[in-house]
Amino acid sequence: MKLTLAQMRAFLAVAGSLNFTRAAERLGVTQPTLSATIHNLELAIGGKLFDRDTRNVALTSLGLDCQRLAIQLLDEADRVETQLQSHVRGRRGLVRVAAPANLYPTVLMPGLMAFRAAHPTVRIEFSDVTTDEAVQQLRQGKADVAIGFRTLEEQDLRSRVIATYPYVAILPDTHALASRRLIRWRDIKSEEVVMLKARDSLSSLVMQTLWDSGVTPQMANRINEMPTATALINGGFGIGLMGYWSAAHILKPGLVIREIGEPAFNATVRLMTLASVTWSPQVRALQTALRTNALQYVRS
Repeated sequence: MKLTLAQMRAFLAVAGSLNFTRAAERLGVTQPTLSATIHNLELAIGGKLFDRDTRNVALTSLGLDCQRLAIQLLDEADRVETQLQSHVRGRRGLVRVAAPANLYPTVLMPGLMAFRAAHPTVRIEFSDVTTDEAVQQLRQGKADVAIGFRTLEEQDLRSRVIATYPYVAILPDTHALASRRLIRWRDIKSEEVVMLKARDSLSSLVMQTLWDSGVTPQMANRINEMPTATALINGGFGIGLMGYWSAAHILKPGLVIREIGEPAFNATVRLMTLASVTWSPQVRALQTALRTNALQYVRS
């Protein structure tokens, strides 16, 4: 027979008053029911907890030890109950976020900071990966939320739009194209360009848009990492082609950002979860914070 919290609460009621009648009244049960509960507890422990006669009730030495341990047990049970209730209400817990590295300092940071301020006891674990890798982590149960550029409709995913912004060119302010408000894809035909290699669906779509527009740049430097792309753009080795917030993140004096059009190309940032998983209060609150506070592109 295993101990129960109800038995321990009944025991403490008797141990506190040393009177079965008063303890039964306090617990809202009959005295025979309380006596049976204490008897079953003694059977489970294997020893006597009270010395009783017709007039007095006293704790045995085992009863004194049981009283001390029961108080500790019920305090811990109350603490666990409080934490679990806080988790259900979204005040505690863990949210694992996977997203491309360039989104953290730009689109996501205001929302992440707002969420942490409103939910300081909820932990967030971050993973900086490509969009496709973020979705893979989501499907493998390694992330609760995937954020990134997704153009495909997939039945196993539930998604919400966080922000939309254009694909742009970043180039030296002395470049011949810098004076234009809008750069067309065909204007880049004779230029050297710097692009990140196609590691997710957005990059692949950009490349397809380039080819569909009949644009074959003089040289396309397809780079693995953003720091390398940044160095090449700053050094004048090509026009950078990337999402607006990536360009804004590396913008410095001497460089300008120009939208690319004809055709226009926009990147849509989505928050994704598994359709088969009910959103926890923490994920719902994070989604709200990100959508409410995400940096939005405003055409200048």
